[in-house]
Amino acid sequence: MNTEIFHPAFFGYANLPDSIEFNDQKLVPIKAIRVKYQGKSQSNGVFNIENIRCLCDFLGIELHRPVRGLYCVEECYANFFEQLYNFYVKHVRLSVDFPGFFYNSNGDLMWGITNWHTGEASYQKKCDGNVIKNLFNSYFS
Repeated sequence: MNTEIFHPAFFGYANLPDSIEFNDQKLVPIKAIRVKYQGKSQSNGVFNIENIRCLCDFLGIELHRPVRGLYCVEECYANFFEQLYNFYVKHVRLSVDFPGFFYNSNGDLMWGITNWHTGEASYQKKCDGNVIKNLFNSYFS
């Protein structure tokens, strides 16, 4: 086991590796996926950490935790996020860094906005979970 991957700098953005090898697996930190597709902004866009973890749960992608606070996916699944990103940009036509995006329990990509005057929230479905699941299944078939 390579203990160098446990350097505390990996928990931030400085020196964040694109991938790590752990227990004979090549793993990609979820934070690296976030930075690649959403940048370092703090918005709750499509590719924020919480949304990636929720999407992994919906798609059945196992999260690896080689050290506390560092969540990773196998490299093949990280490559799927490239296809998903391109699909969103081309077909869903949304800004992946725009705030208010989340995945519901059906895997639907939702966009929520709150009316600051009334406090009421409204939600729009931006992409059906079945479309995402089909894209995932076709990528691995």
